[in-house]
Parts: sequence; structure tokens; C-alpha cells
Amino acid sequence: MSAATLPAKKGTGQGNLLRWLILGAGAAGAGVRLAAYLANRSFWCDESMLAFNVMDRAWSGLLEPLSLSQAAPFGFLVVTKVFCSVLGYSEGAFRFLPLIGGLVSLPLMYLLGKKAAGPWTGLLGLILLGVNGPAVFHATEFKPYSTDLMFTLSVTLVFLEWFRRELDHRYLWILGPVTAAAVWISFPSIFVITGAAAAVLLVAGRRGQWRNLATGGLVLLWTAVHFGLHSGLVLPRTVNNAYLQHYWEGAFLPLDSLAVLAGWLWRAGGDLMTENLLFYWPLIPALLAAVGGWWCIRRCPLLALLIGVTCLLTLGASALQLYPFGGYGGRTIHFVIPLILLLIARAGTWAAEFNGPWLMRALGVGVLLAALLGGPLAQLPAFITAPPGFTEELRPVLEYVTAQARPGDTVYFYWKTHFQMAYYHHWYDFRHVQVVRGVPLRDPERDTAAFRRQLDELRVYDRVWLIFSNWGRADHPEQDMVADYLNRHGRVLKRKLETGAAAMLFAFEVNPRTPDMPPRGSHE
Repeated sequence: MSAATLPAKKGTGQGNLLRWLILGAGAAGAGVRLAAYLANRSFWCDESMLAFNVMDRAWSGLLEPLSLSQAAPFGFLVVTKVFCSVLGYSEGAFRFLPLIGGLVSLPLMYLLGKKAAGPWTGLLGLILLGVNGPAVFHATEFKPYSTDLMFTLSVTLVFLEWFRRELDHRYLWILGPVTAAAVWISFPSIFVITGAAAAVLLVAGRRGQWRNLATGGLVLLWTAVHFGLHSGLVLPRTVNNAYLQHYWEGAFLPLDSLAVLAGWLWRAGGDLMTENLLFYWPLIPALLAAVGGWWCIRRCPLLALLIGVTCLLTLGASALQLYPFGGYGGRTIHFVIPLILLLIARAGTWAAEFNGPWLMRALGVGVLLAALLGGPLAQLPAFITAPPGFTEELRPVLEYVTAQARPGDTVYFYWKTHFQMAYYHHWYDFRHVQVVRGVPLRDPERDTAAFRRQLDELRVYDRVWLIFSNWGRADHPEQDMVADYLNRHGRVLKRKLETGAAAMLFAFEVNPRTPDMPPRGSHE
């Protein structure tokens, strides 16, 4: 075994360097997460709708089907409501549990890499997770993806330690509560727990350790009981949600033919490397992950089986349309990030161990780090301040309109904005104005006529505020249509533009009123 896989001796130069590198990487990873949290972004659409379900329900109501096509584990909602009851129902309070998940994941990542393959693997895994943009964003987003990642690390680490202790039944006092909490707070944790327990059973069975087989079976039974309770209370409302099924349609593994399946798996693997891990050159980390997997099969079969069974279970649930694999931004498979990074980190540190001239080794390490860190570091600033596609700074827009609107003004909320108002109406109720909810405009070709008719109906009012979210993005062509309409029918008196959101005070040109139109300025 080489020096890179052995713990550095305390007091040596290598040990001191390693210690400072670990502290620095951990502090940097925690720092970027705290910076993103303190930036206090406005809730984007999905956060607002999930927060509305927690805010407007009693404790018992958290067990009922969530409104606005939302889904979250019961334990996640309960813990969030506890934090909000203490800290107040602010964005920061709602995001506090995800922040804890993001911060706790950092030392867990190092410990998992250290126990699996040595401290240098733990360090590289910590660095890769620390600068991963989606991990930073989800640690400051009111959704359960950050806690999913935390429980993947927790469960994997606990099972590895339990196996190292030769499945000592006394360790069940730790493993039992961890697995139970994981099932109630994280949907995909059932894949990791089942994968870990199956790995234990397979290894114990191969070695003829019948007592250990019974202990592993007990863990599976314990997990099945909690999963059965949770799934009976929560999962049917998710699986049977028609909107969510349609929304995640492209993330379900197709079984039409081998060619279709192979193409889907190829795209899903590419999305994992580019959307979840943010690598510019996905082939290099993919090869490293394969090398790391081969090393695990030879040196740490329990971990190899855990990762393999977890991924197969996730794909199987996707094929049955019970759990989406990837989807928009790869959010639903965010929990597998540390497992893939662990394989990459092991292969990376292994590559650095090869003997050769120091200049060649230094050059090789430099190229490897550039390939692994170039993409994540380049994209990290955006994920701290304005995550691509998820930033809708509606709050400053609402503050501006609230301060500027006069009694009697009309405020038109573009269709997606009123979903965010499910949360923000508690602070910006607009009771002194007339509020008009915009019609959906998901398909410009199909919905344009209805949208134009609604804008025409606003022309009877003197002053109209138009408030938009999900605004200013190249993939939303309705912005050009709205701008063209406004330019042809009146003039913009005031405007407030923020990232992904906007407000415009518009005055329509005087136009003849039809007999069924109310007088200008009337709100009846």
C-alpha cells in the first residue's frame, strides 16, 4: 500500500500539510455555502410553492397531499416547520435545514473518502464537493436535495464503519436511528439504505457469515417498516400526481427498445457529468469513475456493491415511473454526487501515486486537477449569487411596486408570478390596488391569443403595473411578444428590472371603449 493511501503520521511535514489542506478545503466549502445563504436570494417559483404548504398548514396538515403540485418528505417538512416556528417564516428560516445538510456533508465527505481509501482521497473528495455549484445552490434552496446528499453520505459512512466492526450488533444503536431518520427526511435514501444492506448481505453470504446475514436482514426489516409507514402516508400523493408525472416524463427510463434505452442512458450519463458535476470534459472524469469503481471492486467490495445496487435501484424505480432519474438540472439524482465523486477522487489520488520523474508527476497532477476543477471553479460564482435558471429576484420588484403603486392602480401578475405570490402575499398583499392574475403562457403558439386578449382587457385602466418573473431569459420568447405589444399600445412610465424578474408601470393610449367596457379607472 502506498503513502497516498496511508494516514500521514502526526507531526510529520506531510501530516501538517494534509491537516492544513483539509482545514482550508473545508473552510472554503463552508464559506461559499454561507455566502450563498447570506445572499438571501428571493424564493424562486418551486421554493415559494413549497413554503406556502408549510406556512399555511397545521402540523397535521403536513401529512395531507401538498397543494400546487409539490412533494417533499414528511420529516423534512416537520423539521422545517420547527425552525420556522422559532426563527420566523423568512427565506432564511426555510433554507436553514438545507444549509445544515450542505455544511454537514463536507466533513462527512472527507471521512467517507478517508475510511474508504485514505486521507488524500478524502481530501480530493472534499475539494470536489466543496466547489460543486449544484451542491452549493441546493444547500441554500428550500428543497430536500441537500439533505438527500447528506443522508447518502451518512448512511454510506455508517454502513462502512459497521462492516469494519464485523457487523457488531451493538452498533445497531447508531445505525438504527440514522436509517430511520434518513427514510423520513429523504425520499432517495431508501435506495442507499437498501443498496448498503444488500451489499452487506451479499458479502456476508459469500463469506458464509450466517450470523451477519441475520443481522443484515434485521436492518432491512427495520428500514422496510419505516419506509412502509412513510410511503403509505406520503408517496401515493407524489406518485399519483398527474402534473409531476408529466413534468418528469423525460426523466423516466424508457423500455421501448434496446436502442432507445442505450441512447437514454448515454444522455443521462452525460447530463450527470455536465449538469450535476459541471465538468467541461466529461470523458476524463467518467474514465476516472470507472477506474475508481474497478479499484473498489478489488479493494473495497462493500462500497462497490453499495454504489452499484443504489444506482440500479434508482434506475429501476425510474423505469417503473416511481422516481425520476435526473430531470431539470439533475436535481433528483443530486444524492449520488458524493458516490461518483468518491470514485473519481480515488482514481485521481491513485494516478498521482505512479512513480516517475517529479516534473512529469507534477505536470500530470496539474492536468488532472485542471480537468476536475476547471469547470466547477469557473461556474461556482454564478451558483453562489445567481444560480442559472433558478434566480428570480421577485422580492425587490414587489418592494418597488408596493412603494410606488397608488390606490386605484391595477397590478397584473404574469401567470408564473402568482405561484410565487403564494408565499410573498403574506408580506406584499396589494390590498390597495386591483390585482389581475395572468393566464398561463406555456406554449406561445397555443396561448398567445388568450394572452393578448387579457392584455387588451387591461386597456380600460389608466395605470397598470405588469409584474413578471422568470423574465429576461433567452428560452422564454414571450418577452419579445410582451415588449412588442407594449410598444404598440402605450408607453412605459416606470420600470424595475432584476435578475429573472421585472415590473413596468404602463399607460395605455386612449382608445374608444366598447359598450361593455367599464369607465377608465373603474375596478368593477
